[in-house]
Amino acid sequence: MNFPQALGLLFLVGGIVLQPIGWAYVHWLTPASFVLIVFGVFFLFMGWRDARKDRMRKLAPEGGGPGDIHGYSGQMHGGRSTSWEASHDGIDGDGGGD
Repeated sequence: MNFPQALGLLFLVGGIVLQPIGWAYVHWLTPASFVLIVFGVFFLFMGWRDARKDRMRKLAPEGGGPGDIHGYSGQMHGGRSTSWEASHDGIDGDGGGD
């Protein structure tokens, strides 16, 4: 649990605890508890997002991703895949080619 998550949890619990006190005794605590709850949810979300970003950064390879490991894009053969060259050589009997 990182710092924004802990702060969000603290705000959220504080807002939940102050809610019934605001309803029953001190009425200005009711809007203050709503504000604490909103800030708590906001900080929990921000902490979750930062933790997720850190996890993704740790899992991602240094090059930015696995890329085309099987050569399907044709980058290894001058832009054309071997299957394209085999079936589109221009000499197929339908008037194409020389």
